[in-house]
Amino acid sequence: MIIIYPQVIFFNMTNQKVNIVIPYYNGDSYIKHLLDSIKIQIYNNISIIIVNDGSRLDSTLYLEQILKDYSTLNINYIKQSNHGGICTVLFK
Repeated sequence: MIIIYPQVIFFNMTNQKVNIVIPYYNGDSYIKHLLDSIKIQIYNNISIIIVNDGSRLDSTLYLEQILKDYSTLNINYIKQSNHGGICTVLFK
């Protein structure tokens, strides 16, 4: 029998910024839960980029209303017409 123990590697991240990129396309059902999960993290040096890639009007309005409730988070909101996803924003 072979027993393999997982190794946990701890990094010194005291000054490292974590960027979270969230593609959003009509994601009403998950965005609030996702932002709540980020909000309760113990690591605070976080930047959030949300890319709205041509969502329906009602979905866009919902997202923009939700973002008002998360003003304490460092969120950069990018709204564009449908250009094929998040890659078009990241690799311009």
